[in-house]
Amino acid sequence: MEEAKNEVKKTEFDYEHFDFESCFKEVRSGIKKPNILVCGATGVGKSSLVNDLLNLSVNNKAEVGDDGRPRTRGVELYTSEDSSINLYDSEGYEVGTIRQEYYRKEILGFIDEKIKEDPTHLEARIHEVWYCVSAGNKRFFDVDRDLIREIMDRSVPVMVLITKVDEVEEEELDGLKREIKRNFPKLSIFTYSTTIPDDEDYKDVYKEYVQVDKITEWAIDNLDESLLSGFLPAVKRGISDKRKYIMKKVVPMYAGTAGALVVGTSFVNVPFTDSAVLMPLQLKMAFSIISTYGIKADAGKVIGDVLSTSLVSYLGRTLATQIIGIIPFIGNVAKSTVNVSVATMVTAVLGAAISIVCEQYLKTCVDKAGGQKMGFMEFFTADRLKDALKYVKGHGEEFKIDDIVKEVVKEKINAATK
Repeated sequence: MEEAKNEVKKTEFDYEHFDFESCFKEVRSGIKKPNILVCGATGVGKSSLVNDLLNLSVNNKAEVGDDGRPRTRGVELYTSEDSSINLYDSEGYEVGTIRQEYYRKEILGFIDEKIKEDPTHLEARIHEVWYCVSAGNKRFFDVDRDLIREIMDRSVPVMVLITKVDEVEEEELDGLKREIKRNFPKLSIFTYSTTIPDDEDYKDVYKEYVQVDKITEWAIDNLDESLLSGFLPAVKRGISDKRKYIMKKVVPMYAGTAGALVVGTSFVNVPFTDSAVLMPLQLKMAFSIISTYGIKADAGKVIGDVLSTSLVSYLGRTLATQIIGIIPFIGNVAKSTVNVSVATMVTAVLGAAISIVCEQYLKTCVDKAGGQKMGFMEFFTADRLKDALKYVKGHGEEFKIDDIVKEVVKEKINAATK
């Protein structure tokens, strides 16, 4: 009897000795930072654009070259210690001055230098260029046209952002768009301004001319998928984009790993969410999800305390009983397949629920105009997780839980029958 008790203890997760800080750092270390270059003439509103779209302040500015290596003059790096993105801002040029040609060579030299650092290394190069053109100038200058063309020749994705659209009439704005399109028929062009009020009276105007969602969508679509874990946390908006990425990539990855970890284990007496095998993985998933939402959270034991509640264990047992009747029994893989299914489903449902709580937190911060004043650890409670779990269990199709489970089970069955 005593031996049986000791065996149970061995399978339980040890919260007291788990290194939460290392787990969080491991998640952070796996994030690949995208390199984005913002270009345009002096005074086009680049800083306003950066501060409005990204969780990155101009106060976190450091000149490129702080690592001791020579860099092209006139390009600065906006970043911070906990930033998941490298945003480079060009100094700009004065319209109608001799500096225009110098600026062109400066930008191209910087892009070429980044490529030469390691031509085979994706993370080293510039991944996107956001090129700002002021509507207030009412012209598409030759220096902008030539520079955009040469950037595109280097196979770097470019979008044009027409800023300060509030300074011109609609007819003038349309004319500027046509001029840019005449030179670059396939180029993506978006409009932006920081001065159009975001209230009910201007709602339609704001949506049409301040195309933040479309700008974000373009940036996501033109980044390699491996860089999205760095870009998404840096975006102030785009909650739906973050959830889409989490449910498409983050949750399936951890759910699949959970299924792989329990292959061949006994189905009896396995409350998966309490197991020493799965809990570290599920905590790591929690940190990954929180990080993707761009939430600054202490990597403390609080998350472990919430995820260790009897509520989550109950979820594991409930899903286990529900799933037994639908698993295909194929030869000697039946027991293993059931375990894979339960572990995968519990992990996927848990990931979706954590995602919901993160969304609720961000929306609450916006509604109360409090930003990060409300601590996430105060918000992330067992009761909120419980409500989120209930929602996911009742709306599994919304999160494609069944698809995640079926894919993992199919993979394990194929592997076992080969």
